[in-house]
Amino acid sequence: MFVVVDSQSYKLQKTEENCGVGGGRRTAVLAELVQQCAARLRSAVDRVAGVQCAAEHRLHSLLQQSSSDSESGGVLLSVSSTEQFVAYETLSNGDCALALCTPLMKRVHRLVPHAADIVAVDVGLPVDKRRHCRVIILTTNSSAGGLPLGVIATTSDSILQRSIELYASLLDSRCFYGRGVRGPTLLLVDDCPLLIAALCAVFTSSSCLLCTYRLLLSYWRELWDRRSAVATDQHRAHCFALFEAAVFSDTVDQLHANFANVQSDLSMVSQSRVISVYERRMEWSVCCQKRDWSALNCLRTAGSNRNLCVCASRALKDAVLGYIKSMKTLDTLLTFVCERCDSYYERRLTDTVTGRLYDASALRFMQEPDVGAHVMSTALPSHYEVTPHPPSTMLTSADGGTCHVELSVGLCSCSVGCSGGACIHLWTVVLDTQARSWLLSPVSDIAARRVLAHVASGLGCADAGWFAPSLHPLQSDDMLLLLCDDNGDVSGADEAAVELLTTATVAESTTAYDKSDSSFGLDAIGNKHVIINWNGLAYEVSLQQPETPIVESNNDDASAVAVSAPSRDRLRQSLTKIENAYVSHPDVMEPAVTAFCQTVESTELLEHLNSALLCFGNSFLTSGYT
Repeated sequence: MFVVVDSQSYKLQKTEENCGVGGGRRTAVLAELVQQCAARLRSAVDRVAGVQCAAEHRLHSLLQQSSSDSESGGVLLSVSSTEQFVAYETLSNGDCALALCTPLMKRVHRLVPHAADIVAVDVGLPVDKRRHCRVIILTTNSSAGGLPLGVIATTSDSILQRSIELYASLLDSRCFYGRGVRGPTLLLVDDCPLLIAALCAVFTSSSCLLCTYRLLLSYWRELWDRRSAVATDQHRAHCFALFEAAVFSDTVDQLHANFANVQSDLSMVSQSRVISVYERRMEWSVCCQKRDWSALNCLRTAGSNRNLCVCASRALKDAVLGYIKSMKTLDTLLTFVCERCDSYYERRLTDTVTGRLYDASALRFMQEPDVGAHVMSTALPSHYEVTPHPPSTMLTSADGGTCHVELSVGLCSCSVGCSGGACIHLWTVVLDTQARSWLLSPVSDIAARRVLAHVASGLGCADAGWFAPSLHPLQSDDMLLLLCDDNGDVSGADEAAVELLTTATVAESTTAYDKSDSSFGLDAIGNKHVIINWNGLAYEVSLQQPETPIVESNNDDASAVAVSAPSRDRLRQSLTKIENAYVSHPDVMEPAVTAFCQTVESTELLEHLNSALLCFGNSFLTSGYT
């Protein structure tokens, strides 16, 4: 039997171990394969320990070594070959549990600070007659896209907890960026009660929320089902916009009002899922959590529901994750992850660090950097219709001609898109609109590039500061996602509010970084927070006190106050001051100014212009100028 993945075949012996019988023989073969894969991963770590190997790597100029280690011929590594990368156990009833944390995954654990805050958990299809294992993937989002943290597989849902315990046995105190076996602060999970219970039992210090991206995906799939009661494509898009606005509500009052609008809309023929989601709001909505909720320290209250959805969609939208979830046996899963997974992410991170952003982005979708199709925008922002050109055969499938793409969260009406995969139609819209929230952003900070180079290759010396809970290079180079719309069409009245937000971000970037604030769409002005939220019909801009409780209570006295933009002269004066400083000290500020200008020249979206200013501010602070 052959399993073909990304143009490579894996040959499996068609015997009883692949046909569901001969449990003893199957166990012996799998145990031998586990030993082989573990040895292969250990040898890979030993191989990158050579100084000559680092000198020949594409990123050799970014791979740093301490002088003492260079003289002695050794290299400090963040992962050693004595560690365990694969854990496997067979229970008495014949069920098997498997956990993998490859060397690259452990480097992500230890060197990427996002692993301590928010981790998205992706669950594959359950076991059936044709599928002999269920796959679970842990990923985290970063400025370089989604990065893996581990793969778990089991032949029965009854041993999910044991599988997660095996995964925890592969971790040490440095994993989850210093949180260790306590787990990340927040886990975004699919609607699987057994999995949620197992995760909470193992990672006792972690909070769990239903992933809002998965909620939207389930509703999207129901709308575009051929048996859907919603008749026209326009009504489907309208229904989804209303439901998305309700899920993205920032306050309890907004949530009640938006769900009331959804249920009262005549186009919403099927209300059962909407009612179910509303009744379970405590399980997924940030604004419905208690005031002492443990995960609040890694969230920003305004826009949290939307930001968590964006975080999960960016982390999970990767074609290689779809390949991993498609594995139907533990043998093929183990072989693919150990042989192909690390090399894939090494290539993608290398392209990102070296500035080949289109190649790196195309790799996430497993598509060419350029495809041909007609993309037409609709009345609703971020909703597009994709029609293949007659000469193109890449876009034609059993799904028919025109497909509908919702760019804000990355959904498509084709079969791949309705399952949450990275389809070619979404990639076509990303290329046509140049949506920078889906295209990987340039990494301008040299320290951040060094971190990513080490995560990708495992070569060189890991700086001690990368493990510290202070300002991390990847956090200073993060991209802020401030607006929900990816096509950048903002009304004139809102441009002033974005200008206000941009000015506030520049001011905030000159202050000390507090790790309790993660890089999501909220900035401070004095003692107030700026809120920019897309409600499905228009942008809403307001200021909110940071101490406003987010408890579901009738006594909630939070109020949003409309604000007016400051004078544009203030922004002009700030830019003039920066220009004068650049003229006086060009040698110091040249890298920051060059990165800033390149980003602004290639960016048309307001959210990314704001990111460019933040990137410039952080680069200026770390450039050594005093």
